Amino acid sequence: VLEQREDGKIVSKEDVMKYTLWEEQNHICLYTGNTISLSSFLGANPTYDIEHTLPRSRSWDNSQMNKTLCENRFNRDTKRDNTPFELQMADEILPRIQHWNKKYEELNNEIEKLKRQSRSATEKEQKDRLIQRRHYLKMEHDYWKGKYSRFIMEEIKEGFKNSQAIDIGIISKYARAYLKSVFDKVYSVKGEMVAEYRKAWGL
Repeated sequence: VLEQREDGKIVSKEDVMKYTLWEEQNHICLYTGNTISLSSFLGANPTYDIEHTLPRSRSWDNSQMNKTLCENRFNRDTKRDNTPFELQMADEILPRIQHWNKKYEELNNEIEKLKRQSRSATEKEQKDRLIQRRHYLKMEHDYWKGKYSRFIMEEIKEGFKNSQAIDIGIISKYARAYLKSVFDKVYSVKGEMVAEYRKAWGL
């Protein structure tokens, strides 16, 4: 999937995602603390790529909240199928994500302030505007809290995985219906089975 810049050049959606994550991480690798340059994740042979904070095979989570920009070699040799909490340098990671914690705490304070203002608002238009603003900030709050919580999560609980499974189930249902309009035989299988075949085939 491609996107056109203002200067007419074409960039991929993946590169846009990488740049977004780079900004979110204050231009550093959250695992090693190394500074990430633009040239290290853009171009033909990047040394940094997108990885899943909670391993996708264990969490089923492919959301942006669960993605970070990570050095390829570290992801392959050290991070592998571990959560950040399970890594030896887990304590070193925490200071690098404190700005996320600070962001959602500040947003929480702002949301509480808007709640009080909307309760005391006398005009409907003013009240609606405050409520809309509160909902917008709540989405932003939940995003930063979600990113932070994935780094400190001690275990991937079944309830967390189930919420991802519901989303996957809905997607699978409609994808299967669409593909059946083209192919005679279409089957869907559980994510665990896909993960096992991926490992067996070295993908």
